[in-house]
Amino acid sequence: MAGCQHATKKISQDNQLTLIAINDVYRIAGINQGKTGGLARVRALRKQSETESDHVLLLHAGDFLHPSFNSKQDNGVAMIQAMNFLDGTADEFDADMLVTFGNHEFDKGDLKHVPLMNDLLNRSEFTWLDSNIKWTADGVQSNHLKPYILKQYGPYQVGVFSVTTDMAHPEYIDTFDSYRQTAARYVPMLRRAGADFVIALTHQTMPDDLAMLALPESYRPDIIFGGHEHFAQAETVNNRWVLKADADAASAVVVQVDLSQPKAALLPQVVPLADNIEPDTDTLALVKSLNENIEQQYCAKHQAESRCLQQVLGITQTELVAEETTIRRFETNLG
Repeated sequence: MAGCQHATKKISQDNQLTLIAINDVYRIAGINQGKTGGLARVRALRKQSETESDHVLLLHAGDFLHPSFNSKQDNGVAMIQAMNFLDGTADEFDADMLVTFGNHEFDKGDLKHVPLMNDLLNRSEFTWLDSNIKWTADGVQSNHLKPYILKQYGPYQVGVFSVTTDMAHPEYIDTFDSYRQTAARYVPMLRRAGADFVIALTHQTMPDDLAMLALPESYRPDIIFGGHEHFAQAETVNNRWVLKADADAASAVVVQVDLSQPKAALLPQVVPLADNIEPDTDTLALVKSLNENIEQQYCAKHQAESRCLQQVLGITQTELVAEETTIRRFETNLG
């Protein structure tokens, strides 16, 4: 699959839905010194899509609060502030943005961290899905937390539920239902409620996603947008897609769905977000401001110059490959 060239003619039919999905975003400015990925390019892609289609839904398949240099300084606040701006405003709730929890959302996993988690969720101007999570009585609570969503697009309805891996088990979660239990509960329920198209937003391994699409027909979602592995993937089981983008928004998955023909073949695209996408200027300014504030606080804390993180320590004749999305998969020349 390759990057797409968007048409300029706007689709106005109520049956047309554009889905944009990202996952595993840790650096709001992207990678490669900001030349690749980042939330300003996600905003630009969404903005472009909204000029071409009346119905656009943005999905994030988990892992963004932690771990990163920024989150070590502010516990994820800057990330929430940047994500809140993906609709172009900083003070309005975004009904067309849904996220789920990844395992790294629970890096702050002690009971003492519940107030922090509640604060981050309440600061969020988007919906969090927790379909397979059973919180403890004194666990996370927020009006922005939902077990599922049923959205209306013209005469059609789209249902979305989530599955989060249990590889991280914080003290404030009692249990995680399996992907099988979760699909068996929510897919039939959403169908009965009138959903013409059912989406699973997952943060689990690809084998589990594929197994989810091998469940009995009545339990299968129509498509899975996932995260966790950090590199773009596209697989099909029973003629239904599992799709994942590259980490840090180095790419995004874009799918056009005709809701009047939900069983029609879909042609998903993995869209690279690099020099082919000009970053949204307002989002870029916000990201720059947030990063500069964090740098100033860090440098002051360590009694260093105000731009201490910009100091050049040395120059190599050979480019050393140290990007996390690469070194977690195989040894590079830096190793």
